[in-house]
Amino acid sequence: FRRWRTGADTQVEAALREAPHFVMAHVLQAWLLVCSRDPRRVRSAREIVARIDGLPATGRERGHVAALTAVMADDLERARAWLGEILRSHPRDALALQVAHVFDYYIGDTASLAARAAAVLPAWSPDLPGYHAVLSMHAFGLVENGDYDRAEDVARAALALDPLDARAHHAMAHVFEMSER
Repeated sequence: FRRWRTGADTQVEAALREAPHFVMAHVLQAWLLVCSRDPRRVRSAREIVARIDGLPATGRERGHVAALTAVMADDLERARAWLGEILRSHPRDALALQVAHVFDYYIGDTASLAARAAAVLPAWSPDLPGYHAVLSMHAFGLVENGDYDRAEDVARAALALDPLDARAHHAMAHVFEMSER
């Protein structure tokens, strides 16, 4: 999911077979459906959200459930607010960041595309798993705000960490298109 590749759903299903009460696996499963853009898949996330509701969860996990519940009620702004709250308390919650990034893109909030990833970057470092994904989201936000030179530098840094990060490649494609290279 962080690399913008398929296959996360099978890994989530395996995790849930192994640990059926693993709240964040349920949360990820629901977010995968919600972020798919397919209305049927989005609606099918309701069952998962209902299933999570009965599980013991931390405050952060409950924040994800609240954001999912807001999406199910067609309140994307409230969902984004919940995700923002999670990120203020847990800036390394890569899932909250990635989903918020998707929603920022869906509604065309280019300022948030750049600002959200930039705000959490100080909590990350190259030695942490998933740092490449935070960089690639930041690069995409920079592209969407017309800062092509910085976007290229950040996307190249993401690709140096993970050459298979499709979002970083996507950001680079935009850089090349907009700079006519």
